[in-house]
Amino acid sequence: MTEESSQPVHAQKATSLRERAFFTAFISILFALAVNGALFLLDQGLSILLSPHEWRGILLSLGLILSGAAVIATTGLLWLAALQSLRLAWKMEKEGQVARGTVFKKFLRQNGSKRFYHIVYGLDSNTHFNERILESEYQRLNVGDAINLRVLPGHPDIARLEK
Repeated sequence: MTEESSQPVHAQKATSLRERAFFTAFISILFALAVNGALFLLDQGLSILLSPHEWRGILLSLGLILSGAAVIATTGLLWLAALQSLRLAWKMEKEGQVARGTVFKKFLRQNGSKRFYHIVYGLDSNTHFNERILESEYQRLNVGDAINLRVLPGHPDIARLEK
């Protein structure tokens, strides 16, 4: 007999397509700007490397080349993650199905004078999602209430509140 964990898994909350599209556009702009700067570093590094210099010039050029490559690689990975997130949101819009979930917990987070209203919800007691909601929704919902969720078929760990 195996013992199951009593702690629920906090799964991924799929965000709206519009939110992901704006985020991906922002990351795309950052990626383009970073690649522009990185190409400048690569160009400077290659220029120094190809001209006759002492060992310090070679080290400087290698540093510029490695920095440019690191900027492209890092921002490229961030851009790919944003594209993957956009793909997931698109898939959720096209293939997501509405299911009945349950509110498991309500809580309030406060940061100075700002209040943030949260609920924890899910399809079952094994997978929970934590989402910040409007105060009016927070006041309307109670623990145990049934709510509509949009879930991705075959992926019960990906869901969001259905508005």
